Order: sequence, then C-alpha cells, then structure tokens
Amino acid sequence: MSIVPNKINWPLLGATRFFLAFIVLSEHLGWFISSSDVMLKFSKLSPMVAVLGFLLISGYSIAASFEAKQRGFYFRRALRIIPVYILSIAYASLAALYSHERPLVDNIYIILGNLFFMQGIFVHSIESNPIVWTLSIEIFFYVITPLLVTKSKYFIYFILASALLFCSQRYIGFHYFSQMMYGLNITFLAWAWLLGFWYYHNRDNIGAIFFVSSLGILSITINGFFIAGFWTITWIITCVAVGYGHLVKTPFPQFLKKLGDISYPMYLLHIPIFVSLKNLNFISYGFFYFIIAIAICLFIDVFIDNPVKQAIKKSLLKFS
Repeated sequence: MSIVPNKINWPLLGATRFFLAFIVLSEHLGWFISSSDVMLKFSKLSPMVAVLGFLLISGYSIAASFEAKQRGFYFRRALRIIPVYILSIAYASLAALYSHERPLVDNIYIILGNLFFMQGIFVHSIESNPIVWTLSIEIFFYVITPLLVTKSKYFIYFILASALLFCSQRYIGFHYFSQMMYGLNITFLAWAWLLGFWYYHNRDNIGAIFFVSSLGILSITINGFFIAGFWTITWIITCVAVGYGHLVKTPFPQFLKKLGDISYPMYLLHIPIFVSLKNLNFISYGFFYFIIAIAICLFIDVFIDNPVKQAIKKSLLKFS
C-alpha cells in the first residue's frame, strides 16, 4: 500500500526547526540564569534529541533540494550556511573577550579550524560557542550528497550500522559527541541525517515513516543517555512534521517560514547573545533572554543575512 507523494510542507518544517532550536536554547540558558527559572523546564524535551531532529530534517530537506535542482547545489548550501556561521564565530570571539564568567577566549588555530568546519575532525569546537560542533556534520553530508544512492542495498546497512554505534556510545566509554575527534561524531550520528535522506526517497511507502520513528525511538532508548525527561515528544513531533506535514494545512505560512529562517541564527548565536546579556548584568529572567535573542536573530536575518546573500548573488550575476 502506498500514498501519493505531496509537496513538502516547508512552513511546518520551519516551525519545527524553530521548536528544536528553542529546546537547545533552553538547555544553554541554564548557564546564565537561576536554575529555578521556568524557561529551563523546556530542556526536559532533550537538546540532544533536538539535534537528532535537526539532522533528520536536514537529510530530508537536502534530498528534496538536490532532487529539485542539482546545478548550483553547493553554492546554495554555502550561501545558506556560511554568512551566519562566520558571523557567529566572530561575534562569539568578540563577546568572549568581555566575558566575566569563564575563560572563553580561543586561540587562533582553533578559530581558523572552526571557520573551515574542521571542528570534531582536527580541532575542537570553539569554547566561546561550542554549539558549532554540529555544523561539521552538516557540511560533511552536504559534500557527499551527490554520491548518495538510496536505492543501493547498502544504504540501509549504513544507517543501521551508524544507529548501532549510537546505541553503543554510552557503553563503550566514548566521550560526549561534541568532544569526539577525527570525525567520530559523524559516524555515530550519521544515521539521523541518512534516515531523513532515505525517507525522502521512500516517502511514498506508507511504512517508511514508521521505520524512521521506530528506529529513532529504539536507538535513543538503547543509548540510554537521553531518556530523562520528555524526549519522545521531541522525536515524535519531528517525525510527524516530516512524515505527515503534507497532510496539514498550516495557518500563517509566511510567519512559520520566518520562524524557520531565524531558527538557524538562533541556534548558532544564542550562546554569544546570552554571554553579552549576562555581561550587561541587568536581566535575570530567562523569558527576556529568549525574547531578546529572537529579536536579535530576526534583525540579523532581515538586515544582515538576506542583504548579504542578495549582494553576493548580484555580484556573481555581473561576472557571469
């Protein structure tokens, strides 16, 4: 039995990415405010499972993007990722110079390594913005996307092998994923990204989304490190948005799309924003940290990121 493929519900996926970014934000908010603040309750939805959700959506979205238009794929990805990424490293490094909380300043070798997405491979993530550890995983899969053939019988084996590694992480004594080096975190977390990529190409099969959700639940449960709290809500919401989003008529699609647009700068910039707010020492409530972070990221999206992208496109058109 199969279902008729439908258009991807991009606004719903955008809102889901915002939701996942908010969970990660709520976890790191605990570094800067009182542990009794109500905003920290959202971290019980599991920031690590939120990262897995990001990877699942990324694999799904990249499969759709590459299938729709292969020409210019790398340029589109670079334009989407790099401007805000460079800004996040620059801002984090600057904010670290004035931080009173802990030694955040990174040496130039670490900063350069992160600028070239070598964190987790040859260098550690910058201490001033450790959340960037996931970007090297994303970039790796962007690079190999043209090589991926989901119809190969080995593709599902790679997914299962990575999921098995993920399950064993807690028991074989490896460090937390953000601390792994030499690309180990890629091998341990590849299953989530590849699962999204695989699902896009098999979404007409009614059992495919059941496989996606079940493998995630089973792997996370066996791993055991992330089962505290309400992580299942996070994973199920992500799977529903990916697998059944086309059945949902979303209200305010432009608003939801904008939430998706700012989810990326919110994910990358919330730590240096929080460092800056903490240094100002006049805000103590998590809600205001959250609102200010959203406002800054909206400003960056509208007045910095989008204009920079348009300027780059216009410049390339002049020379083409």
